[in-house]
Amino acid sequence: MTALHLAVIESRLPSSSDVLLDSLAHPVLTVDHDGELTYANASAQVLLGGWIVGLRFTDVFPDHKEPLDRLATDGKPFMVTSKAHARYRVFLGASSVAGRALSLFPDDTDASSVTIDEDELTGLLKRNGLNAGLETALAAGPILTRRVATHCIDLD
Repeated sequence: MTALHLAVIESRLPSSSDVLLDSLAHPVLTVDHDGELTYANASAQVLLGGWIVGLRFTDVFPDHKEPLDRLATDGKPFMVTSKAHARYRVFLGASSVAGRALSLFPDDTDASSVTIDEDELTGLLKRNGLNAGLETALAAGPILTRRVATHCIDLD
């Protein structure tokens, strides 16, 4: 092989940092100073809706309005909710000329209450979980202008 062939092959190989970041199970993003996503690892693309590079941070996390630089001053992680309603705890990396790296970890604070209310055999919500979900949905608003009927069947 010639040096040119080797250079072409090497240019097509992903960098070791890309391989490492893509092997992580949690989303990793980089955001420039204007709030545009400049990098998303494989996990971020899967969990946050495909090719998100080029979108604004607020496009992926619409409820987030606070500038990232302001949140970084206290050094504490913060919570965001994606368009798909998944909650993440965000840890900010150091700021650089290119922007800032973000590590997102799924918020599992409600996981214990969800698993307690699920039937072990079917995976469906048990009565208390169903009732809590119905109460939340009915209290949400617009549905109150219509009539609602609920029919529950006990499988035991």
